[in-house]
Amino acid sequence: MATNSILKFGENATSILSQTQYEDDAQRLMGHQPGPARSALENKVLKQVSVIAAGVAEFIADNQNNNVTDLLDKDALAQYLSNAIVAAIPSATSSVAGKTVMASASEAQQYQLDSKAITPLTMKNAIV
Repeated sequence: MATNSILKFGENATSILSQTQYEDDAQRLMGHQPGPARSALENKVLKQVSVIAAGVAEFIADNQNNNVTDLLDKDALAQYLSNAIVAAIPSATSSVAGKTVMASASEAQQYQLDSKAITPLTMKNAIV
């Protein structure tokens, strides 16, 4: 199983704005200003960003075979995410929505498949 090295920041931070303080903070809207950095604001920014990054990275690691690290380039990360999304979607059945594999006309003529779908045109070609 793949591992995720992208971790959440500031889980135990004591100098961090509450969600309400963050929502109301004028500097959050303006961005960084000249002068001393406010650790409570910066910790909240980094925590918010890292929660999303860590969650997406965990999904990627859980649903494909490559480790997720901060050494990946954007193309590799995009491919891993694409692979994870495809892997996370179950195969469709008569009772589960999911990805579907289409049957050919010759497969439809065999009347043996329960794992592929048939379009009306494929069915017509199978019985003609």
